[in-house]
Amino acid sequence: RPDGTKSMSWKLPTEGAGHGLQGLKMEQLPLYGLRKLKGSPGAPVFFVEGEKAAEACWDNGLLAVTNAGGSGQKKFGDSLEPLTGRKVYLWADNDAVGRKFMLNLKTELLKVTNDVNEIHVKVPYKGDAYDYFEAGGSVDSLLQQSEPVLVHKAHDKFTVLMPTISGQLEIDFTSVLPQRGSLSADVTIKANGSSFRTRLNLMSTSARQAWIREAKGVFSGLEIDWPPTLNQAIGMVTDAVFVEDTLSDQATAEDPPEYRFLVQDTVPEGAVSLWFGDGSSLKTTSLLHLATCVAYGQEWAGRETIPTKMMFLDYENDETNFVRYTRRIQDGLGISPEKGRMFYENARGVAMTDLVEKIRMYIDREGIGFIVIDSGALACGGKPEEAEGALTFFNALARLGDGITVVVICHITKAALSSPAMKREATKKPFGSAFWHSSARATFYIEREEISKTSFAVNFTNRKTNISAPLDDFVVAVEFSDPDGGIMLDPADRQLSLALKEKTKQKDTRQESILKALEDGPMTTPELAEALGLDTTDQNSVRSVCSRLKKTGKVLKDDKLWVLNEE
Repeated sequence: RPDGTKSMSWKLPTEGAGHGLQGLKMEQLPLYGLRKLKGSPGAPVFFVEGEKAAEACWDNGLLAVTNAGGSGQKKFGDSLEPLTGRKVYLWADNDAVGRKFMLNLKTELLKVTNDVNEIHVKVPYKGDAYDYFEAGGSVDSLLQQSEPVLVHKAHDKFTVLMPTISGQLEIDFTSVLPQRGSLSADVTIKANGSSFRTRLNLMSTSARQAWIREAKGVFSGLEIDWPPTLNQAIGMVTDAVFVEDTLSDQATAEDPPEYRFLVQDTVPEGAVSLWFGDGSSLKTTSLLHLATCVAYGQEWAGRETIPTKMMFLDYENDETNFVRYTRRIQDGLGISPEKGRMFYENARGVAMTDLVEKIRMYIDREGIGFIVIDSGALACGGKPEEAEGALTFFNALARLGDGITVVVICHITKAALSSPAMKREATKKPFGSAFWHSSARATFYIEREEISKTSFAVNFTNRKTNISAPLDDFVVAVEFSDPDGGIMLDPADRQLSLALKEKTKQKDTRQESILKALEDGPMTTPELAEALGLDTTDQNSVRSVCSRLKKTGKVLKDDKLWVLNEE
């Protein structure tokens, strides 16, 4: 037409036929390209809009068809039967009308074949296959954009790239965690500059359906057949987790790197260690000192460190306390605080398993490689002495990613130390649990001995390591001489610690002797000293021990007599 618009009318190929289909319906007309389709029974088929687009595909070696009625056609009758069982790619024009048409066509095609795929390529608005090839587009590039792609980024991290009529969907699956009857993951859909994230059980039909409904609402402007598209992505990830062949042959494996320690002979790199002891053993102070040395690349207690950015995940105190202690430690080390070395996060009671993605974000953004957690009992989100709490916690740590070093502080309760038998068990394994003990790469039992009112010997006893021979036990001396000044930590002579232990043992033995002597009846301090075979110069020591026993409620004082409390 002179005004630039076009008009088209149908005409049957019979001689003398006039304009029109003479009573034929649009859905009765065959596909354009049907002869080529029948001549290539095994080839994939590109369903495009319009004869010009189909012919452009033919010119580039692709088998293509199109329908008779254009994007306005709603019914197809038997015209799609020749596509039965074929692999079909839907290639819409780059406009809303074309995308809507292809979605409708997809529904009809799925009645004759279950292998229907979508293509979206970069072409101008209303552009099609002809425009793609005219602009230099290649068949190889086209085919790369026509199939869903699974990218396996880490053991628990996948990305699925899904080609759709409205463009490529990027679906990220992170923190993928298989458990009994479930496969949970943090799932993020990215499309058209927007994103939608949720935690999802990929095995739950109802959870998937709810997720798909939410996605349709978030991306309401996109013409996408959401249920099959998202379910296909889930299926790809599920197969990768449960079906994909990951079996390896030891003989052909690459030589593994040597084991390394973040802190020489103390903290294995890229693994989980546990430090456990009672609440007054200076575990946290010692570990904060170690973490500061690691962050600044300084030796700790005479042991070499690998400089690594650290984060303190706190369940017990607050940031003010963390800053106060680390500044005093830095004073003692003679270093000034520098940005980007030490980070703090208050867990606010949220279990570790629910913080994984947030911490992974910090790891990626800040380059953190060392995490200290205080404490394991609160971080596990359950009862630490039970298997479920331990397994949930260590599964969460595994989801942080490869190469992250973690040290977890575990406390021993006073109740667990109330008898010699209970103490022996409590000091062998964190929480007395085989699950905590076995899941860690190394564990140290920690206890302190008082040297003076402001200095202490802290004993580290290696209870387990599975990367080498047992690690050597060692002692550090911690000095708090100035209440507001630097905290000093230095390697100490083990003989000093043994002497202090012997002194404590003697005190404990004297307590037991006094209690046994009082079983014969009340006694004065001199009488007790005599009963224990001590001379008068030891009466002050006896009096001191009796005073401590009185504080614990084990003895009473009646005037000058010490009396065994038998209640």
